Amino acid sequence: MIGFSEKNWSLATAGLGFLLLVLVTLGLSCAQDEGNKKSGPQMQKHVTREANFVLYIPKGWICNESVQPGVRTLVVTDPSKKYEAVISYGRNPNGDDLLALAKFFIDKIGRQFPHLQLRNSMISRDRNRIVFDGFYTDPRKGKREFRSWLSGRDGNFIYSKVEAPEGKLVAKRQLLLTILSNVHVIKAHLSIRAGLPYKKRSSTIV
Repeated sequence: MIGFSEKNWSLATAGLGFLLLVLVTLGLSCAQDEGNKKSGPQMQKHVTREANFVLYIPKGWICNESVQPGVRTLVVTDPSKKYEAVISYGRNPNGDDLLALAKFFIDKIGRQFPHLQLRNSMISRDRNRIVFDGFYTDPRKGKREFRSWLSGRDGNFIYSKVEAPEGKLVAKRQLLLTILSNVHVIKAHLSIRAGLPYKKRSSTIV
């Protein structure tokens, strides 16, 4: 579990604005890169129970948010819970060491699903953006695949993930990216849009 003091959370919200504003632009370009021009399902506005997030989701989809000290997480799933979009943001307990935080998220998935396999893991030259793909087997849901993005600046981070049954992520990826790129984070004086981190591929995580 990631945990932070209230002081650290204040620092996170203070510096998060610029990061989120950058990520929304990059997230939208991610969705557009999919190249699917067909109109998707009708989207409807949704405000989460704790009013930390406002977003647009297809009718019938489910939103759940959780709050830990210094970290807020939103999970969006379809009615069957086969497809999932996740976004977490907060203060990096490792400061500006984004690679250490990426390993934390990877280890967390691996502890829950020991058969985790990573592919196409990449880190930007400035070490501020990380992308990794993975596969694992869920005893209840079967084989799963996902792509995760992690971006950080000034000790803040945003972690995003899209997930689906193995072999079916490509078909739903544009919809899941669209959901994430239209998330609005509403907290105190913070009212900005969250998106996906930078997509450009460079070197491999070691």
